[in-house]
Amino acid sequence: MNSILSPHLDDAVFNTWHILSQKNTQLITVFAGLPDGNHATLWDRIGGFKKSRDMMEARRQENETALRGLGVRIVNLDFLDNQYMNEVRDEDELYNQLKAKVAKTDIIYAPIAASRLYRHPDHVLLRDIGLQLKKEGYKVNFYADIPYMQIPKKPGDSYVSRLEKRIFSLTGEKLKVSVISLDKNEVIKKVAAMKAYETQFTITNLTSFGRLSKKANVQSEIEIN
Repeated sequence: MNSILSPHLDDAVFNTWHILSQKNTQLITVFAGLPDGNHATLWDRIGGFKKSRDMMEARRQENETALRGLGVRIVNLDFLDNQYMNEVRDEDELYNQLKAKVAKTDIIYAPIAASRLYRHPDHVLLRDIGLQLKKEGYKVNFYADIPYMQIPKKPGDSYVSRLEKRIFSLTGEKLKVSVISLDKNEVIKKVAAMKAYETQFTITNLTSFGRLSKKANVQSEIEIN
């Protein structure tokens, strides 16, 4: 089975469409918990919600819509997104719960969190968990996390070499970067799924200066192993 570790309720569709479209795949969204209380973060208020809990409930539904028809097994864990955290995260509990959802026979996919500018802490944590699982003998691959990372229009050997060096400097692992090119029909399906995240797509695209919808970032995906 393919087991995709997605930090949030959209990252997998943005970055691993070539895996989601395969049979026998499960998507584990780790930071899909529903925050308590009546407060809302700035991000959620910009998205039109007065309560962060309502935002997360909407995002869970968007995830169901985006993946409809793919046959993907959806697993949502109840850990909170970093923006909702008011206390130190129990990383051991997170690791144990996540490990219980995968098997040694799975091919696990985790975000590589190798942006040169900003690495989201939730993505970094899942990268580190992926590296730990790899050390324990699990089959773990990684994926580039758009829009934090960027893919050039023509991702040739030079780009691959630079990214491999950056990944080695971050992880100490000599990993191979492969560029996956989606065909026209898959790009159309992927874009439709991306836009199903109505609370996130527009605002994320705006705050990333259009990088989320940039053609190169949509039609190409990066697999690292």
